[in-house]
Amino acid sequence: MNHKSVNPELVKRVHDNGLKVHVFTLNTKGEVKKMKKMGVDGGFNNNP
Repeated sequence: MNHKSVNPELVKRVHDNGLKVHVFTLNTKGEVKKMKKMGVDGGFNNNP
């Protein structure tokens, strides 16, 4: 799922249904920190 469409309520609903949230494309430390704070389970970026 695109990280721009994720919010804390969505993450909670997904987790409440026993699923995990993985997002793309996290290319800055700020984006990673924001997603971690929301409880996102994983992410992808363009920097191997």
